[in-house]
Amino acid sequence: MAFDQFAPPLTPMIDTVTGQLTEIGRIFLRRLATAVGDLPPVDAQYLTATANPTLSNERNLGALASGYLKLAVAIGIATPSTVTAIPQADVTGLVADLAAKATLPIAQADVTGLVAALAAKATLPIAQADVTSLVADLAAKAPLASPALTGTPTAPTAGVGTNTTQLATTAFALANAGAPLASPTFTGVPAAPTAAVGTNTTQLATTAFVLANAGAAWTVLKSGNGTSTAAGGTNVDSVVLPALTANDTLVVDYYAESATQATTTPGIGHLGVALLLSFTGGNLAAGQVIQGRVVIKQRQGTATHWIATSQGLLIGGAAIANSAIYTPVATWGSAWTLSLSHAGVTAGGTFKWQWTVSLLKG
Repeated sequence: MAFDQFAPPLTPMIDTVTGQLTEIGRIFLRRLATAVGDLPPVDAQYLTATANPTLSNERNLGALASGYLKLAVAIGIATPSTVTAIPQADVTGLVADLAAKATLPIAQADVTGLVAALAAKATLPIAQADVTSLVADLAAKAPLASPALTGTPTAPTAGVGTNTTQLATTAFALANAGAPLASPTFTGVPAAPTAAVGTNTTQLATTAFVLANAGAAWTVLKSGNGTSTAAGGTNVDSVVLPALTANDTLVVDYYAESATQATTTPGIGHLGVALLLSFTGGNLAAGQVIQGRVVIKQRQGTATHWIATSQGLLIGGAAIANSAIYTPVATWGSAWTLSLSHAGVTAGGTFKWQWTVSLLKG
């Protein structure tokens, strides 16, 4: 009689006293595990809810904190795994499905008609000439930098008093223009039309009108200054003057100082004619200053009759120099020389001077 290796043995497989597998029972189960077909392999694990150390290859599911349970349906074996992520191979059909998908990134050639469609498009950047009318339209526009506008350009009108770089329209200029009619205060160099000579109205008088109606012009002919230590009388400066005519006035402003020691007063004269003779008190003492003015003017319209009036003030003393000199000098009707002199200083002294000669034409 043939031996059936899958038939249960006659000897009991479980010890009735201990409740454990007997040796015969273990051999029988190993044979079942190695059998081909729907029986589990000999090394199959025993899955228990609680620990059971009496079982070989026992796997306690109660201690499985993470992972998943893989079930082989064909052979009825459940295999626990502690791997958190399920492998692609453990998902039915996943590997084959992924293999059938396109690989990323997708090539242009793998998209039907894409290469031809892109070739028909314009290349970037697009040239101005490739855009219809763009070159002509841009040429008709004004540049942002220094535009030369033509026609009647317009812009928004800023509010009155706006003081920014915003464009000013004519409306803005008129709204902000000008000084008030009543008591205006001008600044800068205001200008106005020049009235005709002899105009006597309330019209504004420009500087041109004033000069045209003044009948005289003031000209500085000489201006000088310096020092002298000469002990004797000496000329310290002179000026060649033009001929004086009727209604001319010659004005000489002078300043003289005895800086360190006594000196005589200055003298202003022409061809020995002293226009400033002296002042009350005689010589200047050290530190004293005399300043004044000599005015030369024709007398009564007679060419040979001139009057020179000298007035001076002594600073540092009480004396005042006043000399009125009527001098008929015919040579003043032609070019002549006016000199400034002093009569000398004591040894080591210094004479300081300054004068200005001006002509007021009649």
